[in-house]
Amino acid sequence: MSPEELTALNRAIVRLFDRWLVSDAIGPRVLDIEPERYLLWKRGELTEIDDDLKLRLVLLLGIHVQLSAVFGKGARGYAWMNKPNDLFSQSPLGLLSSGNLDALLRLQAYLAAEVQAQ
Repeated sequence: MSPEELTALNRAIVRLFDRWLVSDAIGPRVLDIEPERYLLWKRGELTEIDDDLKLRLVLLLGIHVQLSAVFGKGARGYAWMNKPNDLFSQSPLGLLSSGNLDALLRLQAYLAAEVQAQ
């Protein structure tokens, strides 16, 4: 991934976190990074991004695209991330806040299946 692509991806996820109402307490857990690194990342100042963080960012972007496919563009998909969900026994954002990569994969797979079922 080129530096330009990575910068664009970072900007997209920062905006996405704003729309999902991801707090500065939850954001580092979703990305599985230290709070100090999270703040650097959020400001676009994190220069070293490892493969795990790149994967998480790409998965988050995919989740966003799939939410748009399921709910259409707009606030409904953003709000869904914070609503309780029986399948996950918590909100989707609550699931992601575990910091577990499997949580991102699980949500991405669920949404991919929903898109295919349409």
